[in-house]
Amino acid sequence: MTSELDRHILVTAPPDAGGVRIDRFLATALEDNAALDVPLSRTRIKALIQSGGLFEADAPQIDPSATVRADIEYRLVLPPVRDATPPLSFNAPCKCRSLWGIRQAVRRVTMLLTF
Repeated sequence: MTSELDRHILVTAPPDAGGVRIDRFLATALEDNAALDVPLSRTRIKALIQSGGLFEADAPQIDPSATVRADIEYRLVLPPVRDATPPLSFNAPCKCRSLWGIRQAVRRVTMLLTF
């Protein structure tokens, strides 16, 4: 299942590519693709194929060890990029930006409690 945010990359297999594993072929074919921000590893391509992200002539292909058929168009669907920063789990902002700041805050609280 694809969404509007997914990116689609089309690769047509040349006549001499027949018989090669599909994950190996795509890793080699996409090595210098300008449409990709970061090159995809063969392991990542294999995971995308197993999750249903590859279409061979508009039919889903979920076996990364399948062989390439010559002159067939393959469509690899890349999911949207997610933000790498996790959301904060509490509402109050943290004012301690470092370990030193945390130590200072603990010392202040300790001093207030001892008087």
